[in-house]
Amino acid sequence: MSRATVLLLAVVCGAAVANIYYAQPLLPVLSRALGVSQGAGSLVVTVSQVGYALALALLVPLGDVLERHRLVTVLLGLSTIALLGAAASPSLGLLLAAMAVVGATSAVAQIVVPMAASLAPGHQRGSVVGGPLLR
Repeated sequence: MSRATVLLLAVVCGAAVANIYYAQPLLPVLSRALGVSQGAGSLVVTVSQVGYALALALLVPLGDVLERHRLVTVLLGLSTIALLGAAASPSLGLLLAAMAVVGATSAVAQIVVPMAASLAPGHQRGSVVGGPLLR
């Protein structure tokens, strides 16, 4: 497996999981912009975490029965749509719905790792999945 492919898969994993946390430092700004209390605004992060937890239980196992490449593609596409929806959300309710989907699709990282392991030749598998990124 090429270094570029390993790097791409690592970036996909990192960016997918980071999507859950990007809103956290922006909560005061989001709350003010949406005209809600900071407590209500903090639901943005909570909802994304709940979506992620549900996806770990319900979506990640699909990686064992469905074609991983297609599943990753669909989840990344849905993540893109959800992130665009979150960016354009005019209300807290719509933002929470978008962030629930963002959280759920962030579980794609847990599908990419075994996909990378299956794509890597035996002698590279350990370094692709858990070793030095670019040897």
